[in-house]
Amino acid sequence: MFVDEPDNYLSLREVQPWLVMLSEACGETLEQAVVISHHPVTIDYMGAKAKWFFRDEDGPVRVRNEPERSNEGLALSELVARGWER
Repeated sequence: MFVDEPDNYLSLREVQPWLVMLSEACGETLEQAVVISHHPVTIDYMGAKAKWFFRDEDGPVRVRNEPERSNEGLALSELVARGWER
């Protein structure tokens, strides 16, 4: 399943419960899910179990298991917002 920006169509109180349902369904009734999002709730909830896609300038898209940097005390979504995840 591919879902692009699901948080655009859900109310704020529906985002995390929907992500929980999706996570629980993966491997059980759903083989895999690809969720594309810039929403802080989605980034913080899914970030630890996600693959990170990034591109340097006009180069090819690359994939890694987690952000290269972490800053104690800052949410993952805040690192992304500041551009500090790479």
